[in-house]
Amino acid sequence: MKEKYYYQFKKNLKVEISDIFNRRADTFDALPWVTNREFLGHIFKVIYEFLKNYRKDNIINRIRFLDVGTGTGEVLKYFLEEYPKQGILENAYAEGIDISEKMLKIANKKLSSFEKSQRVTISQQSIYQQDTRKESFDFIICRNSFHHFELIEESLEIMSKILRKNGIILIIEGIAPDQYTLLLWREVLELKDVGRNKNVYLSYDTVRQFFLKYTKNLNLKIIGPIMLTPVPMLVSQWLNNVPFSNKDTKMEEILKTIGRLCKKNDFAGRFGIKRIIKDPLEKQDFKIKKRSALIILKKMGK
Repeated sequence: MKEKYYYQFKKNLKVEISDIFNRRADTFDALPWVTNREFLGHIFKVIYEFLKNYRKDNIINRIRFLDVGTGTGEVLKYFLEEYPKQGILENAYAEGIDISEKMLKIANKKLSSFEKSQRVTISQQSIYQQDTRKESFDFIICRNSFHHFELIEESLEIMSKILRKNGIILIIEGIAPDQYTLLLWREVLELKDVGRNKNVYLSYDTVRQFFLKYTKNLNLKIIGPIMLTPVPMLVSQWLNNVPFSNKDTKMEEILKTIGRLCKKNDFAGRFGIKRIIKDPLEKQDFKIKKRSALIILKKMGK
C-alpha cells in the first residue's frame, strides 16, 4: 500500500501532493466553499437524518467519525460549534487526517479553544495509513478531497474496511450540472488543477455511475447523488489558491479559455457562470456557482 503518492503534472516533473497543499494553505480559507456555513450545514443535516435511523439499529456508546482530507479543519470546527449539546451528536468524537503539515497547523489554531472538550483529534496521515483500523467509525466524511486520491479503489476499500456495519461514507465533490458542460469545463480544470487524479471529472449525470464502477467489489450501497447548496464564488478567488509556477501566464490562459467557453451556445446559462469584468484581460473576472454533489456509500450488514 502506498503511503506517499505523487502526481505528474509537467513532463519529467513529479511533485508530492502534500507540498502542493502546503503552498495552498495560507489562502485556502479564502475559497468561499471552504467556510460557507450553509454548505456545511447541508452536509450535517444529511448526517443527522442518517444517524436517527442508525442509532435504532446499532448499539453504539459514542458516535465516532473520520474527516479525510480535513484541510484547515472547517468540517470539525462546524461540528464542534453547532453540535455542542445536541441530541445524537452531543457526545460524538471526531478525527481529522490530512497529509499537509501547514493545513493542519491552521486547523490546530482553529480548534485550540475546543481542546478541553476531548471531542476532536487531528493528525498528519493519509487514508492509505488507516487500513489496520477495522470497523472504527460510524461515518466518514471526504469533502472535496477525493479527486486528489491517486488510488481510487484502494482508498474506497480502506474506508469501507474501517467503517462499522450500516455506517456511511459521505463523499462531496464539485460537479458540472451535466455532461455537455463538463466536457467543455474540463479544459479549464486541466489547465488549473495541480495534483488532480485525471480519472475524476464528474457531472451530475455521471457521478453515480462513477462510484458504481469503483465499488462493484465492495459491500457498499450507493445512495444519491444529493445536490448540495451551491456556493457563489469568483474565478479569481479560485485561481488565487493554485500554486502555479508561472501564475500570471497561467491565469491569463485560463481566463481566455473561460471567455471563449462563455461564447458557446448556452454554456454560460447551463453551467451558471457570468462575466462580471470584461476588459482589460488582466482584470477579467467571472462569477460562478460552485455546485457539489454528495454521494452516500452505505456499508451493508452481512
